[in-house]
Order: sequence, then structure tokens, then C-alpha cells
Amino acid sequence: MADSIMLGFITSVVVIAAVLLGAMVLVRTDGGNFLNIIRADYWVPSLSLFQFLLWTIVISFSYIWISAIRIFEGDLTFSTEIPLNLYLLLGISVAVPLVSIGYTKSEYKPDTPVKPPEKLPPFGMMLKNKGKIALNRFQMFLWTFVGIVLYLSVVVGTVTGMAAAGDGAAAADAAGLSLPDIDPTLVYLMGLSQTGYLGGRVLGEDKKAAKAKSAPKPATAAATPEHVAEVPEVPPRPRRRMPEDVLSFLVHDQQHSPDVQKRLEIKINEAEIKGLIRYYLVGDGFYYLIDKGQIRGAGKGSKVDITRHINNAVETIGETVVLEV
Repeated sequence: MADSIMLGFITSVVVIAAVLLGAMVLVRTDGGNFLNIIRADYWVPSLSLFQFLLWTIVISFSYIWISAIRIFEGDLTFSTEIPLNLYLLLGISVAVPLVSIGYTKSEYKPDTPVKPPEKLPPFGMMLKNKGKIALNRFQMFLWTFVGIVLYLSVVVGTVTGMAAAGDGAAAADAAGLSLPDIDPTLVYLMGLSQTGYLGGRVLGEDKKAAKAKSAPKPATAAATPEHVAEVPEVPPRPRRRMPEDVLSFLVHDQQHSPDVQKRLEIKINEAEIKGLIRYYLVGDGFYYLIDKGQIRGAGKGSKVDITRHINNAVETIGETVVLEV
């Protein structure tokens, strides 16, 4: 029996590793990255998809291991059963990403580009909401790993317990070996953490969504010049030129490439011709908030982070024209 357990373990590891490696190779044929499997709209990493992926791997590994043990012990019936609580856990893991992604599509109607941006949002964004770590997300992250460790401990204990019973008894019991059930309490706790995660998304973002519905959205970081042109025209005002020292600091002292410097000058000139008093200059990985010729705000980050910052800032500074650099 001990040999069957070891051979089954090796078989399960090899199968899971081969599937993952094969998927990585296939994805890389067009320059992709397998880890993007846990990214949702806007290429933002999703905590619910991350949990779904981990539980898929863990339960698949356990199922193959136990099935392989039965095969090596001479049982070819393939009748390994999956307990009800595992079905519930997998159902939760499937449902939460669908609900979360559906909420994003219904509220924000994102237009995810086919190709990822040059600088992808970091995976740490899974634990954050509006730029800060969120307790409900951390709780879901914590219970995911607690649940996986506890379940794998039960699987190992079930298998090794049969081996400790002696080869004769273990061989006789191999036909009845199946996936162990997961503690219902753990399923309830994970369900609560998932509910807290979804509740945090809906309640934590509804003000932003309502604002987006009632007022025209600023141009997103992925917008084209045509989208920027759709922003309501500001009545012509006398041209207010940016002070030379501010212009020099903004364009030449920030270590931008010559191409970006040229585009900054063009956009600043465009804003002055239109008589804009307050506007954003948004480039690849940076933004500046210009107010009456002065730099009132600046920052760096992914396009998603910048877009979220601009949308959130509507509440404090009002709707502001966004100029893509």
C-alpha cells in the first residue's frame, strides 16, 4: 500500500505539472503569460479568480492521487466520489468570479484591450480597494489558504491512515477510498468571506458607479483622441500661458523621453488654445493635474490606477478634462 501511495502521489504531481506546463507553453506561443488567467477586465488581477484557480488545482491533485492509488491497488472502477461539501465549495468558487465580473461589466462597461498594456497592474491589487488594502479582501485571501492547508492535511491523513492499518487491511479498503469531505464549518466561513468580498465591491464602489452614471466620465487611460474630443467644449477664454519655469519643470525635468516631451508640449499648447483652466495630462504610467498653469497634482501608476484616481477625484475637484499624451 505504501508503494501505491507514493506512486499515486508522483503520478498526481506529474499530471498536474504537465497540464500547467503545457498551458504555459501554449499561452507563450503568442507572447502571453499564464498568470494572466487570474486577471479580469482592464487586466486587473482578481482575488476571486485566484481562489478559483487554487481550489481547482488542489481538488484535481487530490482526486488524481486517490484515483491513482486505487488503480495501483487493482481497482479499475473509477468510482471515486466527490462529497457534497466539496461541490458546494467549488460552486462558491465558480459563482463568485462570475458575479464579480458581471458586476464590473454592468457598472463600468469596461472595454478590455485584447493585448495587455506594457505595464500590467501588480498582483497586489487583489488585496486593495481604492488604493488601500481592504479587510474583506484580506479575509478572503486568508481563508483561501487556511482552507487549502486544512483540506490537504485531511487528504494526507486519510491516505496515510490506510497505510498505517497494514498492507492487508489497506489493500482491502482501497476500493472504498475516495476524496474526504471538507468540514462544513469551513465551507460556511469561506462562504461568509466570499459574501464580504462581494459586499465590499458593491457597497464600496456604488457611489463611484452612480457618479459615473449621472455624469459624463472623464476619458479613460485607454481612450483615443476621438474620445477626448467628446468631452463638452469649454467656452473660449483668453489664452492663459503656463509659466516658463513650470513648463520647463514639467516637460524637461521629469526624465521623459524626447517623444513624450514633444507630446506634452503639444497637449499643453492645445489646452491653452482651448482656454482650459483645469485639466489632466495622462501618459503611459504618469499623470499631472494642471490648474491655472500650475501643477496641482501628479502621480505614477498603471493606466487602471490613474483612471480610478481621476474618477474618484471627481467628488472633490469636479469633472475635469483629460488629455492623453
